[in-house]
Amino acid sequence: MASTFFPEESKNCNAFLRHKKFIFSPEVLKANNIQYETVIQNPGEFIIR
Repeated sequence: MASTFFPEESKNCNAFLRHKKFIFSPEVLKANNIQYETVIQNPGEFIIR
C-alpha cells in the first residue's frame, strides 16, 4: 500500500518506510483495513507495548 502513495521512494529503496519520514493518516489506514491504536505520550512518560 505504501508504495502506491510514494512510488518514487519505493523504486529507490525497497525498505523506504524504515527511513521514518512518511506518515499515514488514520483515514488512510482505515480505508486500507490496517489496524492501529492511538496513544498519547506526555513529556516524561514512556510507552511499553
